Amino acid sequence: ESFMEETFSEDGKRAIFNLIPLFMIFVPVFWAIFDQTGSSWVLQTEQMNRDFLGKTWLPSQVQAVNPILILIGIPIFTYVVYPLGDKIWKLTPLRKIGIGFVITAGAFALSAIIESWIVGRSEAVIAQMWAGLGDAIPAGTAMPTKLSEMLSIAKEQGWTQTEIAPYLVDMPSIGWQFLAYIIMTAGEILVSIVCLEFAYTQSPKKMKSFIMGVYMLGISLGNFYVAGVNMIMEATKDEAGNTPLDGPTYYWFFSGLMIATTIVYIIYTQFYKGRTYIQGEEEAEIIEAEAEAEGTEAR
Repeated sequence: ESFMEETFSEDGKRAIFNLIPLFMIFVPVFWAIFDQTGSSWVLQTEQMNRDFLGKTWLPSQVQAVNPILILIGIPIFTYVVYPLGDKIWKLTPLRKIGIGFVITAGAFALSAIIESWIVGRSEAVIAQMWAGLGDAIPAGTAMPTKLSEMLSIAKEQGWTQTEIAPYLVDMPSIGWQFLAYIIMTAGEILVSIVCLEFAYTQSPKKMKSFIMGVYMLGISLGNFYVAGVNMIMEATKDEAGNTPLDGPTYYWFFSGLMIATTIVYIIYTQFYKGRTYIQGEEEAEIIEAEAEAEGTEAR
């Protein structure tokens, strides 16, 4: 049976119609949030007290904890979390993904709280840094109202991270952001890894690469979501440079979006009917396997 024949067969159409909503609607929202660990979270780190565990961390170094946490977290989830969870509530792949969505929303909610702390403590820090710059400030420059803008001015005047760090001692510790990374990594394990497995087991043998490609397309679509939000923010800036999603509102928006997506996702799972396909090692044939998703048939 060729790829086209299998794609337009009953099994092929079932796989496409079942998995495309998951990978093109729900998963992109997760990646829209997760990928900001390399953008908005780095910018947030710049405004925090980065003295932690006996060293001063650079903003770009903090995100390096994610792959380390992944390596630690996968065996913990495989041998501890999943077996214990199954004793309480059968953790099917669809349920794992849903739980991962909720955890991801929680990670961004923590970022929103951190941002609220930053905004609340910024005024005093801005005044101190402004006084510290003194005559180095170009004539006619107004004192900024945002700490991020103040940091940019300091860097333009040649201040290094070492010179900036003493002014940030009263800001929230990056230990809080490490906690957010731990929560986010748990969500990644539940969503990303399970989706890769689900894409493989829920697609017929000649469609596995195609369905995996759809999943990868969903990841890129998540970046388009963020770009679209940022374009709207840029277009709605007022004369002072403020947008409706400034400060913690930005993080609350994405956290709320993830929760709203999860609610719709729960409805979607109630109608999911699929089959589990396992490719044999010798003849690459479809063999019987226990369905791992709720409501699926083994084939």
